[in-house]
Amino acid sequence: MTRFAFLLGNGPSLKGFDFNLLRGFHSLGMNAAYRYWDTIDWYPSYYCCLDDQLIESHHDEINRLYESGLVKDFFVHWQFFDHHPDKIGHPAFVSLDQVLPHWFNRRGKDLGLQPLFEHPAFKCSDTTKVTTGAFALRYMAYKGHDRIALMGIDLKYVEILPEAKPTEGVGLVMEKTPESNPNYFFDSYQKAGDRYNIPNPAVHNGDLHPRSFEIVAHDFRQNGVQCEVVNTNPESVLQQRGIFPLKSREEVLDRPLLGSITVPTNIREVDAIIGNFKVWSQDGFRPFVERPPSHMPALVLAFNSDPDAETKERITDAYLANGMERFFAGLVILDCGLEGERDIYRREYEGEVGKEGFKAGPNNQFLESMRHAAPFGRYTFLMETDCAPLRAGWLTRLMQYIAGAEPFWIMGSAYRGVDTLDPRFAKHINGNAVYATGDPTFREFLSNYWEPRMRRAVEVEDSRLAYDCILERGFYDVRDGESWPLWQKTAHKFRFTNYIQNISARKDMVEEGQAIWRRIRDSSPDTYLLHNANAASYLRSSIG
Repeated sequence: MTRFAFLLGNGPSLKGFDFNLLRGFHSLGMNAAYRYWDTIDWYPSYYCCLDDQLIESHHDEINRLYESGLVKDFFVHWQFFDHHPDKIGHPAFVSLDQVLPHWFNRRGKDLGLQPLFEHPAFKCSDTTKVTTGAFALRYMAYKGHDRIALMGIDLKYVEILPEAKPTEGVGLVMEKTPESNPNYFFDSYQKAGDRYNIPNPAVHNGDLHPRSFEIVAHDFRQNGVQCEVVNTNPESVLQQRGIFPLKSREEVLDRPLLGSITVPTNIREVDAIIGNFKVWSQDGFRPFVERPPSHMPALVLAFNSDPDAETKERITDAYLANGMERFFAGLVILDCGLEGERDIYRREYEGEVGKEGFKAGPNNQFLESMRHAAPFGRYTFLMETDCAPLRAGWLTRLMQYIAGAEPFWIMGSAYRGVDTLDPRFAKHINGNAVYATGDPTFREFLSNYWEPRMRRAVEVEDSRLAYDCILERGFYDVRDGESWPLWQKTAHKFRFTNYIQNISARKDMVEEGQAIWRRIRDSSPDTYLLHNANAASYLRSSIG
């Protein structure tokens, strides 16, 4: 069975992506992305640059990629060979002149190059629509790859950045290095002095890049190119126009959607952690009823501050003694690095408190946990130690829910208890929930909206607020010119579920743990977890 090869654009959707996940796969990168590859010591199998302006800025670095053995094969604009004539006809280099009949007859033939334009992958119905990304896709099909996944092909550009000035034709040059660059997945993609072309110039009706991919899709069908091409970015123009079918990164990388279970915790909860291991090891509460899947989530214990070596050893020994390696891909003990005012948690709301409030510790721990969970997979389930399983197969069911759901940002429980919550956040999704930490759009929302709003609300409005109550305050307010349009655009990404029930307010703690555990288990067969400290304590004590 063939595996996907990856065509890597440089759009913002690749921000934060772990390129090491592509080790063992064929991949193609392009243009100035080598500046990032150099920082992470990762390089693709193939390189492509077909922009006559970019070649002038980067030809020496492209040649370095070959001479240093960092990249194997190259597909480049003919001007590269003006600077490096020793590469003319070199087996590792294909020239754009070889795949376009007009330029082959004008230049390529005289250079003794092999014509490639009759190859089905390069047969082009409109040779005026040449872009690096679209022709890189043709090149990968020419190289024999019959399953190609597109990543970072966003096709959404700020056409002329403030730092750029026009040169000749549709050319631009960077007058100074941008502090931030909205067009690419890393800000230093372009630097002062770099030359490049306007992405979608008026001469192509402002539609060059999207149209070039539409032509590839048409030509592959017309010419019988046996190549499955999928787009992995649901926010891309490719998806807007339906040019290629959509598949998730996790599917094409053969990785689980649920990458981790994240337990925010502290040194006082070590006994509860170990007690939960014992509960999960019992047949009635096993995370998986049948054989676990081939890709299991990691178990991440996110401590507020670094536990000592003895504590880590105690946890690890209990993890192994209770057979947790049967259910998780591994145990990760994470230090969130909190101290001082950033680690405060006062339930009674008494005494002086810093600007980050009475719940600074849990709030900061949540943010750090979200950031650290990103590399594990698209989703993490934030599961505090006071979550009690109601029946076996709770992790199986969670993975099924996620696999069958429309992509979301947060999925969790409303408050289901008997207490009366503050109307300002009575309908919030409890923090014990599934979060799309591997989704760059969620991370952007977390960094640019959620965290700033939380900081401001805690410091100015109410020092008692917790992270999970913040979104309801103002996010749904039609009078808020920033929040309401964002809510309208993203409301479908916030989901309530019956998989977990949050019954954890003060008045709920009157009911005995065994009683509430049995009541919810028997009355709600599609609920698998109960967020209730009394129920969790009951289970741990019953196991012994």
